[in-house]
Amino acid sequence: MKNVIYINCWVEPWVDVAQRLQDEYGYKPVWWIGYSREDNSHQIIPQKFPDIVYQDNADAWKNRFPKEVEEKSPYYYLDVDFLKRHAHHELQAIKMMDRMDQDLRSFNFMERQRHFRNMLKQWMAAIDLVKPDLVISTAIPHRLYDYVLFWLCEEKNIPFLTIQHTQFAGRLYFSKNEFYTIKDKFIKDWHTYENEKELIGELPEDIKTRFESVKKDYNEAAPTFMSFDAQRQKKATSSFFMLKRWVKKFTTVYRPYLLGKSADSVVIGHCAYDKRPNKKYEESEGNIYQHERMLLRVNKYKDQLQKVYESLCTKPNYNEKFVTLFLHYQPEATTSPGGDIFVDQRLCVELLLKYLPKTWKVYVKEHPHQFIRYRIGHTSRMRDLYDDLIKNERVKLISTEADTFELIKYSQAISTITGTVGWEAIVRQTPVISFGLGWYENYSKGVLRITNEDSAKDMLHFIENYQYDEHSLLAYLASVGKNTKLAYYFKDMYKNEVGLSEEECINNIIDLIVEQLEA
Repeated sequence: MKNVIYINCWVEPWVDVAQRLQDEYGYKPVWWIGYSREDNSHQIIPQKFPDIVYQDNADAWKNRFPKEVEEKSPYYYLDVDFLKRHAHHELQAIKMMDRMDQDLRSFNFMERQRHFRNMLKQWMAAIDLVKPDLVISTAIPHRLYDYVLFWLCEEKNIPFLTIQHTQFAGRLYFSKNEFYTIKDKFIKDWHTYENEKELIGELPEDIKTRFESVKKDYNEAAPTFMSFDAQRQKKATSSFFMLKRWVKKFTTVYRPYLLGKSADSVVIGHCAYDKRPNKKYEESEGNIYQHERMLLRVNKYKDQLQKVYESLCTKPNYNEKFVTLFLHYQPEATTSPGGDIFVDQRLCVELLLKYLPKTWKVYVKEHPHQFIRYRIGHTSRMRDLYDDLIKNERVKLISTEADTFELIKYSQAISTITGTVGWEAIVRQTPVISFGLGWYENYSKGVLRITNEDSAKDMLHFIENYQYDEHSLLAYLASVGKNTKLAYYFKDMYKNEVGLSEEECINNIIDLIVEQLEA
């Protein structure tokens, strides 16, 4: 038997995946980080796998480990050479803690560094306890605890399998010990398909449908999560729905707590990740009074920040030459760690200004979700960023209301870390400057991936020599179709969209995992 750590895996479908991998391939689950407040995994997982160590993901965030790990970790010692090799990863880890500092003033640099380094020691002890031969994660490491574990696995040559996503709902693949690049994942089959005359029939139906929709107007092509979030934001800013939400919250979820009873896991879940002032993070408990008061304050801050941003915006001038950078919502895995050093998106602007003609403008469009009520975008923005950007007269801020497809149409190129807008631009015949991990990064006929100064120097040459080649694009999409599979992997996410039975979903996930293990 080989030992497996499962990270952020929901009961459905992962319990059955783990059982099959154990029964058919000899991979025994020894550690499980789950969402006990959402799927009762804290009860289901130990019943299914009696010898397993179960850890709730809120405890993992807070560096709360089982007693045997807590007792041993003080006697593990940090390796200075390891810290020096991974100094930039430590900075990434510290940046990931933005989401734990929702009030913007309770988790300073020293506290974050302490938390990171203590977590290193905890995972060192945990690895020695369960001796994993494999780690399986449902997302690229971006929750601090999985990020720390990833780099320790790298040092110890322990395979770490990570789900990677595409812009096609539920279509995914796994990578092994890599999340900064897809390497040559789709290249071989891409060039093979280029030799075929007719390709549209080679595309899976979901890819073909999405390809055709992106050719149309934005209302049809917009990702489903955009309209979903827009609806939630509309409710969150409606006085009626706000009052309804508060009444429901305080008469159901919070009622036992308000009556003096101990808070159950649902109540704690609303504020489990908050860092309390003057408290160690691992000792910060949920407090609904502080949490609700904080929400009122930060929502006001978001509204003010949005007004400031919009006040600094100018209308696009489609008669001038410009490249448009679409900022990513942060904090999120797409930039931290998916963007590596470009988690600081200002660096993208710097390189665009540096290597594009001085007569070209750089349009910067903020992500509309950065300011919405039920997200935590306020932890990753401040007015100073916008002020600093427009100090350079070549930089123009563009309203979040501006039409995305119009900007794509008139831009000399569009730029993104790894966003959906990159895929949209490829289809709509505009070259893409990409600064991060993405399934389309190897489509070199439409995408230039920037990783350093040398690659940035090629931007102008790439843009000036760009030619749209639909046949080649369809060949790349055919390769993506061949080397990915459909599955719902996270609670009910994409379950309806992919239209698979549970058995088909489990089979697809196992096939992808085994493919990586045998590679």
